Parts: sequence; C-alpha cells; structure tokens
Amino acid sequence: MILGFYYGMMALQDVRAFFRATVYGRLAVPVFFTGFVVSGLAPPILILMGVVDVLGAIWKAWALTTDGRSRAKD
Repeated sequence: MILGFYYGMMALQDVRAFFRATVYGRLAVPVFFTGFVVSGLAPPILILMGVVDVLGAIWKAWALTTDGRSRAKD
C-alpha cells in the first residue's frame, strides 16, 4: 500500500523522473528472479513473472516517450 501511495503522489505531481527510474528497476527484476531460481530459492515460474516485468518496463518507457512527444507538439 505504501508503494502505491508513492506512485499515486508522484503521478499527481507529474514527476516523470520517478517513472523513468522505475523502468530501470523493472528491467533488473528478471536478473534477480533468475538468480533466485538458479540458486534454488524459488520455483522456475518466477522467471515468467520477471518477463512480465520486462514487458511492463517496455510499455512504460514507450508511454513516457509517446507522452513526451505529444506534449512537445502542444
């Protein structure tokens, strides 16, 4: 809930730097998840969740870029 609060406050304040930073965090998730699986600390299905995070990072990066272009035209 606290992380959701942070995200909400950053969105209300239009702090794009925060959202750009989360793209890098999402890209790091599959690296750690794969490490957990390889070391035997987690089941292999966790890698699939990492893939979902990468897709989310790509989507968010695209959305930030697209929104930035539309604002530049205004």
